[in-house]
Amino acid sequence: MSGCLSGEESEKESEEKIDVTGNNETVEQTSDIVAACSGDSINASACNVESVYGSGDELLAPVEFSAHHHSFDESHHPPGLDHKHDHSLEPPSFPDTIETATASTSGRSCSSAELVGLSPQDLVTYLVSSTDQCIYYFWTFNQEIQDTITDSNLQYVSNEIISLSATYQGDNTQGMHQLLFFLRVSLYHEYYQSGVSFSQQTLDATQLAAESLEDSQHILDEGNAARKILRQLVILTDTAGYGHEFIPLYQTILDTFIVQTTMDHYYSGSTVYSVFYSVARNVDRPDFNAHQGLPDLLVRISEISLDTGDILIPNDDVWAVNWAIWSFARVAYTDAPDYYDLGCQYVIDAENHHYDPSDYNQPFLWALNVHESFYGNGCINPDNDLSLDELLDDIEAQLFPNTFYFDNQRIIIKTPLETQDVEPLYYALKEVFSQFFRLSESKQPVANDPNYVVEIIIYGTRDAYRAYQPLLYGTSSNNGGIYVEQWGQIFTFEREESESIYTLEELLKHEYSHYLVGRHLSQGGWGEGEFYEGDRITWFNEGLAEYLSGSTKREGVALRESIMNKINNDGTYRLTVQQVTESTYQSGFKFYRYSNLLIDYLIENQDWTVRSLMECMYLNDIDCYDNIVEQLLLQPDIELEYQAHIDDALLLLSSYGPPEAEYLPPEELNIVETYYVENRIRESRYGYDAECDYNIKTSLPRYRCIGTFHLNETTYQTTEKSWSLFNSQLDDMMNSMADNEDLNNLGDAVCWFDRILVEPTVREQFNHTTKWHCEVPIPIDEYPVQNTIVEQMLEDISRTRANGTVECSESEDNQILCRIGVESVWFDSNTDQSEMIANLHHYVREIANQIHAASPVLYGQYSCSVSEDYEYQDVATDMMKVSSILSCQWTVN
Repeated sequence: MSGCLSGEESEKESEEKIDVTGNNETVEQTSDIVAACSGDSINASACNVESVYGSGDELLAPVEFSAHHHSFDESHHPPGLDHKHDHSLEPPSFPDTIETATASTSGRSCSSAELVGLSPQDLVTYLVSSTDQCIYYFWTFNQEIQDTITDSNLQYVSNEIISLSATYQGDNTQGMHQLLFFLRVSLYHEYYQSGVSFSQQTLDATQLAAESLEDSQHILDEGNAARKILRQLVILTDTAGYGHEFIPLYQTILDTFIVQTTMDHYYSGSTVYSVFYSVARNVDRPDFNAHQGLPDLLVRISEISLDTGDILIPNDDVWAVNWAIWSFARVAYTDAPDYYDLGCQYVIDAENHHYDPSDYNQPFLWALNVHESFYGNGCINPDNDLSLDELLDDIEAQLFPNTFYFDNQRIIIKTPLETQDVEPLYYALKEVFSQFFRLSESKQPVANDPNYVVEIIIYGTRDAYRAYQPLLYGTSSNNGGIYVEQWGQIFTFEREESESIYTLEELLKHEYSHYLVGRHLSQGGWGEGEFYEGDRITWFNEGLAEYLSGSTKREGVALRESIMNKINNDGTYRLTVQQVTESTYQSGFKFYRYSNLLIDYLIENQDWTVRSLMECMYLNDIDCYDNIVEQLLLQPDIELEYQAHIDDALLLLSSYGPPEAEYLPPEELNIVETYYVENRIRESRYGYDAECDYNIKTSLPRYRCIGTFHLNETTYQTTEKSWSLFNSQLDDMMNSMADNEDLNNLGDAVCWFDRILVEPTVREQFNHTTKWHCEVPIPIDEYPVQNTIVEQMLEDISRTRANGTVECSESEDNQILCRIGVESVWFDSNTDQSEMIANLHHYVREIANQIHAASPVLYGQYSCSVSEDYEYQDVATDMMKVSSILSCQWTVN
């Protein structure tokens, strides 16, 4: 799976980037909350904002620190997910509505440095006087955290909770929530960090603290503070591994809270969710499985799974019904006693109760999911023998009734959205496409990449995404969107402004960038291979995706309002260059925005660094990549210049906005022939040699045009100077084209250029050349085909550096086969053959790159090989060259 965009939207609110893209997506609404938390530390519930998320066997945690989430998303990449219907591991969603709020740190610096030297008593004082937001940093494990979460400190805090429980009044005046949080997060780190281990005496102390608070007569009090503390208590019992001892409390919560007025309260619902999560996670573990209170608890959960009394579904709390059903999943694995048959019956009861052939509702689908994934063929439903796979097409047709095909069916969008909503998204993707191919110099797809086609699934609402994504495709829906490289699919949803700081266009640009990187730079699937080890390329992957999300047609790549507002709110608490390059998904999503700014800084000041990193990835050369990053960090002024770049960008804060593709509707474009487009482009600056033909033939058709940029007789031996020059020339040419009043189509063109060829001259200088390529939109109409596909291929090859004979033929299955003669430059006769062959292969790559760049849409499916039957020829006195045959096969649409 590839990055989901989620955590970046809400890293402080603990929603899901992945991104990754970043994001349980949130719009920051800070005025009320900050006002409530201003001044000295206040233990008001409004100041303590933290939501929870978990999946599989993982502990509940803020999404950006979820180990399960970051094992694959952000986004967001599931190991072992080779088939989109492998949906057995992702649980239902929970409507974490508190994500729309943020909290204050009460003016404190709030960093782990404050923990150094604290005695146990000082630590308690520190925790009690802090808001949750202030001590949120405890989630990020470091040496200072490790030095603080000791046996002595946990025992002291546990004893403090025991002491305070006797006078607990159902509020947070004692700082009870912060103390519970400290125990819980400490045990969380013990679960995941090999260097953290607590004694049995410490674990016993935490359990006694939990039991003491459970015994309080105010433990079930109503109100934000009381319910929030109860939720933290439930999560603590689960995290510590003694949830079975609190089964009676779990039962009481489900008996007490499943009423309409209670479930309308956020923290009540969140507490119920935490109970379900603990049951689902632990029910087959020996102590939980053997507890005498488990059968009664399962009876109560079964009642909830049927929504007995119609309390939940009519009140929009269907999530609780889904989670009750999900709680039976691991009951299938119980042993001593074995509750398989009982769990099977409960699941079948839920299936039959919720089954409606006219409405495949969520509880029914979750029951079917649990039945198939956990109980299998040994659990037979005598009334309804259905499977999720056989219903999938009907469900997808219901959710995504409209299908749009673009770029000769290379981009497929399935959605309930209408044409007027989808067309702008296509234009936005083409902006990313063109800027990526400028930066990468039109790199061909990596070997054996399967994703010639990208399919984009856009749900009509966020609620639909969160409800059905885990069911249909088995991925987390606690994010704003996700690209699964193994499937070649992007999943996201239309959103209201109040639901996200990212627009749908912004999100799609991020995920489409991941698609392009996966197809044209990264060998293998997402997360596969050495490049992904140790989060080596995490910052670069996400930084590049965030950067390209600001792509425009002819004004470069813009910084975005959502990113810059976050950085502005960070104040002085920014990431350094080294922190950015060492970022991991487990460290939260803050690095997304700083990676974006680092890429932006590098492209503005040393674009060759970014381009070289892309080249290293393309060549699958880890040493090359690591060396460039190492040299970057060794630059003496890099940190000062990077921070100054951020300062300069913040001076323009009011000028930033979300990306928004601007274009003329197809019906307003001019119907013209290719020669007319050529002549208009030739009138523009640098467009003097333009040649155009018909290229994209499906909806929103396009001409493609080609020309050449030159930089001759220079002293530049590399492309360090010429890339930025050609990039600027291309923008100048496009702006000149857009000003042409005779052809409005040119204003919506997107352009890129291919691999820059640097050749020495006899004067010990160098010539730099590259082909520029543009797509020009045209109205939907009948256009004459000027050439056969073979004729078009021969013409495109003739524009390359191919300097031998060329033969092409077409088979019946849209296969074009070409044999292209390739020659090296002339060498001194004493030159080693390996050097000559290396030069020959340099031109081979150049030719293949130029053909691909001429039409990435048309020539995106190919394979090429060079014959090893090399021919060496004398060409002059003491001079020789080597030649061979480049054989290529293209599948064209």
